[in-house]
Amino acid sequence: MYTHVYYTTVWWMFTGNVAAFKLAYGHYDTSTEGRVKFDTVALNHGNRYNTDTNLFTSPYSGLYTFIAQVCDSNLVGFWIRTNGVIDISSARIYDHSELNCATTTGVTDLDKGDEVDVYINGEIRRFSTNQFAGDLIRRYYWLLHRQLYIRVH
Repeated sequence: MYTHVYYTTVWWMFTGNVAAFKLAYGHYDTSTEGRVKFDTVALNHGNRYNTDTNLFTSPYSGLYTFIAQVCDSNLVGFWIRTNGVIDISSARIYDHSELNCATTTGVTDLDKGDEVDVYINGEIRRFSTNQFAGDLIRRYYWLLHRQLYIRVH
């Protein structure tokens, strides 16, 4: 007599980069309600950064890295946010006596469709050094792996 026993295992699989962007000339814009507006798109592989909304939308679930730099002579704080929540990283310019720069970076898991932006709590002027960049490090896939075991009695 033969008994067939099935079980399912879920594995994470990874693949290479397929989404990346780099932006410059970021500035405060009253129409963006605190979201930094970037005028120059230096790189937009996969076309996932939208210059109208100032949002990066993740095309895949995966592991992403982001970096933002803000330069100004104002005291300002800024954050890299996911879906409007401050959860990736933050930085602050503390010295307002001259032009200063602050940089923040973070690595995070995103689901497909998550939106990422740079949010600021003050006004900044338009400088080429105000930049935002991101890259997909690893894309996640769900695979179902089925194995068959046969027991003989």
